[in-house]
Amino acid sequence: MTELQTTERVLDGFQVSPLDDRLGFSNFAAANAAAPEVRATAYTSYSMDRHVGRIQVNYVSGVVDERGNFTPAGSTFGPSTFGVDGKDWLSYDLYYNFDITDTMRLSASIVNLLDKKPPFARQELSYDPLIGSPLGRTFEIGLKKTF
Repeated sequence: MTELQTTERVLDGFQVSPLDDRLGFSNFAAANAAAPEVRATAYTSYSMDRHVGRIQVNYVSGVVDERGNFTPAGSTFGPSTFGVDGKDWLSYDLYYNFDITDTMRLSASIVNLLDKKPPFARQELSYDPLIGSPLGRTFEIGLKKTF
């Protein structure tokens, strides 16, 4: 099992925070960065003559914001759970390359094929860029010439 432990912090002889496993948390108490337990990418590709295609699966497990529930200032609705329990993020990408000549390649891709939105997080833009992308489905076309 993977661990991400922080050492205990002591200030003037007093323990400020104990030894802690930060994996799976937003880590605002330690490094202010998400540390998902699982981050994985898998792909399969197929080539035939001058054509190459690939499908890629990206997975990031959700993280828990250890700051817990909060009540926004002036709210009459009570505590909010927005972004506390981060959801997993799963996306699919498609890539295609065609070698026009030995020195020229045409490439095309669809990133985030299913237009998956990133999970909510209690950050400035309501998502964590270390977990998911807010761009949605994007298309890319390229031409590469080597000399």
